[in-house]
Amino acid sequence: MCFSATGSFSVAAVLAGVGVVSAVQKKADAHRVLSATPLLFAVQQVAEGMVWRTIHDPQPSTLNLLSIAVFLGFALVVYPIWSPLALFLPERDPRRRKILGGLLAFGACVSIYAAALLIQQRPVARIANHSITYDYDKVGGSLVLALYLPGYVIPTVVPFFVSTMKHAKVMGAVLVFGLVATFVIKRQALTSVWCFFAAVLSGVIVLSIAAEHKIERIAAEHRRSAKPT
Repeated sequence: MCFSATGSFSVAAVLAGVGVVSAVQKKADAHRVLSATPLLFAVQQVAEGMVWRTIHDPQPSTLNLLSIAVFLGFALVVYPIWSPLALFLPERDPRRRKILGGLLAFGACVSIYAAALLIQQRPVARIANHSITYDYDKVGGSLVLALYLPGYVIPTVVPFFVSTMKHAKVMGAVLVFGLVATFVIKRQALTSVWCFFAAVLSGVIVLSIAAEHKIERIAAEHRRSAKPT
């Protein structure tokens, strides 16, 4: 999905389908934020598809700049808050819930920094090795990556290893694998290519929420059967 406009739009369509399944499946209210994640991925990939479509314009068009802003806004601003929030809401263990709350606060700080960076630095898109890479006016891409990546990983990936939710660690492992693989294979286009691996989360999220609903249903039936008649 990160290698052409057609690829981005095609995967966006698949993600939208998974997102609809995730949205309509039976679940507790606390899982609604997590269940919306595939739809976020779909919107993000539509945005990058539009970047592909407008990247060869002689001068950056309004649509090109808006598409870049939407794609990077999701990647760098939304997800550091979204990941800990999505796992904080359904968490039942008090100690882990407190840790997730701290990661959410840290993620908010990372997102504020990223938002300020995007506003001040005016990122532009270019093609590098068949992928899109995003550069900044005042700060080189490598420097941005070196400074931002460690702070980004903490709130975006760590919550999956803190959560007690079913399959949460599988989601975290997918993110870690994707981050490492794209850093090694496609380092110049890390922001774009890593989202390809992050999208794999969509299927795992649907399975995880279904498993959580089953656990809660069984627990509710057990509580009803345990009540004295």
